[in-house]
Amino acid sequence: MGYTAASKNPEGGVIRRRKGSEEPDGGLEEAAFFASLGKVFGKLSSAENVAILKAGTELYASFARGGCHHGHSGQGSELL
Repeated sequence: MGYTAASKNPEGGVIRRRKGSEEPDGGLEEAAFFASLGKVFGKLSSAENVAILKAGTELYASFARGGCHHGHSGQGSELL
C-alpha cells in the first residue's frame, strides 16, 4: 500500500512496525487501514464493490448476531 519505514502514522491510525525497527510489518489499524482500503476499492468497478459489500454482508449475517451497529462509510457510500 506504499507504507515504508519513513511513513508516519496517519492521524487516527497506526502502522504496525517490526520489533526493533521502523519497517512496517503489514498490520494497519483504523485510519491507516481505511486509507489503504480506499486505494484498493478505488481501482474496482462499481459492480465489483457491490459484490464485495454483498459478500461481506452475507458473511456477517451468517453469524446471526442480530444486526450491524458499527461500520465505516465514506464518500460515495450513499450510492450503495
